[in-house]
Amino acid sequence: MPRIAWIVLSAAAALLFLGFAGAAFVIASGSGSEAAEVETTLTLGERSAQLELPLADDEEAVMLAKRRGRVLVGLAARPGGPVEVAALAGEKPVASKDLSLAVDGRSVEAVPCGRACSRLDVDAFKGARRLTVNAPDTFEFLLPEALPPSGAALFAQVQREMRSLRVHRYTEELTSGVGAGVSSTFDVRAPNRLAFRTADGFRSIIIGKNRWDFRNERWERSAFPGLRVPTYMWDGARNARLLGKTRLRGRQVQIVSVYDRDPIPAWLRLFVDPQNRVLDARMIAPSHFMRQQFSQFNGPIEIRPPK
Repeated sequence: MPRIAWIVLSAAAALLFLGFAGAAFVIASGSGSEAAEVETTLTLGERSAQLELPLADDEEAVMLAKRRGRVLVGLAARPGGPVEVAALAGEKPVASKDLSLAVDGRSVEAVPCGRACSRLDVDAFKGARRLTVNAPDTFEFLLPEALPPSGAALFAQVQREMRSLRVHRYTEELTSGVGAGVSSTFDVRAPNRLAFRTADGFRSIIIGKNRWDFRNERWERSAFPGLRVPTYMWDGARNARLLGKTRLRGRQVQIVSVYDRDPIPAWLRLFVDPQNRVLDARMIAPSHFMRQQFSQFNGPIEIRPPK
């Protein structure tokens, strides 16, 4: 199931009604702010035109991003330069009158490089640099003195390990940057079973080509096109870089940054344990800010039809 399915599925988990279109794709069909946002900003199979970042096609580029509210600021930095900056408020580029940039405290002029894209002539990774983006809130990025090591080998190991899991659980927080967002818990069991519940009590179970939704104090059964699990929101990502180590849940983890271009541009950061399992994954994408926390790897989780 591609990343677009997970993004829409995650938002749809907040609804009292779910609709499905195509193999394992979920489209929100209810009401509410998050549902409306998904319907207007995501189209299955349609390449995003929300921003252009030409350097993202360079395998050596380092991809970094931050967000505040609905505003996203993302970077693509190539060794020796240049550096490209994308700034979006929701899905719209930050207006030029509200955007200014500085390197090491000195204002710099940028040249356009596409929709929502500004290019700076910065000699990156040849000495530490501080890049400030005012959009109009201030975002600061500290570019390290040297190019971060490639994370391609570790990312490949992570993909193999996570795809080999028979069972796992993750809790997820998803927001558009407005309001409280959606909080859900997903249980996943290979090859075709998934159950989720939202913080406000909605529940759904999918097994093969059957789906059960808990509505009006009873389970309702309906047909489902089918799905294959496990798959993850970072499937298809590239530009893997090692950003260092930290501790998470009492364990040492490596931080891996990756970037995905389709179906919407997304900066992802993975926190990987010594067994090459992702404990925490965070995504920054236009109007879609997501955090997933993983547990119960091959644990005692059963997913059965409701009684």
